[in-house]
Amino acid sequence: MAEVEYAFLANEAHASTRGFAMHDALGVGFSDSEADRFPATLKTVAFVSKILFAVEEAGKSHHVRVEIWDADARVMEYDERDFVPQLVAYDATRASAFNVAFNFADLQFPRQGRYAFHLFVEGQDLSSTFPNQAT
Repeated sequence: MAEVEYAFLANEAHASTRGFAMHDALGVGFSDSEADRFPATLKTVAFVSKILFAVEEAGKSHHVRVEIWDADARVMEYDERDFVPQLVAYDATRASAFNVAFNFADLQFPRQGRYAFHLFVEGQDLSSTFPNQAT
């Protein structure tokens, strides 16, 4: 199956398509947001992760979904895509890792509380949670 090597939040990001397993990201590593009043809007946020796949998963399509849960653990926003890991050219004993970047814009936070990002591969929640505390 799949496992998460790392995950973080950024202001903006994309996964590189230049043949390297890397991300380009701005404003990396925040976990809390503050607002003077609610409802509040976060203009941009990206969920960035590197997902590792077993060699048996090479060539198979995998559905990846990122959900943002509100303070009541309800899905308030999501994005999803399909990825097909390939064998690593120099090492046929492992499948490639996928760098994923899901960008969200104009997120509305109706009230103060803990909001969380969840990463799913084939319906399995791979993240504990990656909280974004709006205070």
